[in-house]
Amino acid sequence: MDIKPYLPFAEALPDARASYAQLAPQADMPVYFTDELVHTLIQLEKRYPRLRDFIVEVLAQDPRPAYRKEEEAGKSYAVLLLDFNVRWRVTAAGFEVFALEPQ
Repeated sequence: MDIKPYLPFAEALPDARASYAQLAPQADMPVYFTDELVHTLIQLEKRYPRLRDFIVEVLAQDPRPAYRKEEEAGKSYAVLLLDFNVRWRVTAAGFEVFALEPQ
C-alpha cells in the first residue's frame, strides 16, 4: 500500500481539506541567466520551445533541500530537466543559471 498526503492545491477535489499544505508553494525566487547562456538558450529553443520559461518556472520554486535554503550566496546546485543538467548558483539577487550540460 502506498499512502500519500492529500494536497488540496494539486488535487481535483476543491472542497477537500488537509491539516497542512493548504496552499501551493510560492514560486517567487528570481531566476536569471549568464549572458553566455542566454545565447545558448536562443539556439536550443529551436528544438526545445519555451526552454527558458520551463527552467525559470522550476527554479522559481526553489528546489533546494529545505535544510539548504538558508545558505549564503555562492553555493551551486544542479537539476536534471529534459535532456540537460541545469546548473545554477545562489546569489544575493536570486538564482543565476550558468550551465546547461547535455545528458
